[in-house]
Amino acid sequence: WEKRPLWMLEVHTNNEDYAYSKRILYIEKEDMTCSLYGGEFYDQSGRLWRGYGPIVQAHDEKTLFRCWWGYQVLDIISGHSTIMRMYPKLRDIIVPMEVFTIKGLLKKAK
Repeated sequence: WEKRPLWMLEVHTNNEDYAYSKRILYIEKEDMTCSLYGGEFYDQSGRLWRGYGPIVQAHDEKTLFRCWWGYQVLDIISGHSTIMRMYPKLRDIIVPMEVFTIKGLLKKAK
């Protein structure tokens, strides 16, 4: 276990008919993919309604592929919890990190 450096993005919704008034998203800083690490969702009354976070992360050193095997989703108000399982399909395709830079994206777009 380790503390991960994360960005915290706070998103406010202007639509009163939307289920959430505010969301707080935690995003990875280090892996350069801006992976969504977890989040909190607040209802229109400002109460913490739902939260989620990863369970186990798969990491392939050869391809630098990262994927969560699952997320635990918590419904704070009702007291329920569930697990969303995800099964990554790893391939032998290697994509160089340069593709994910602005310069690399512009080159591919041409």
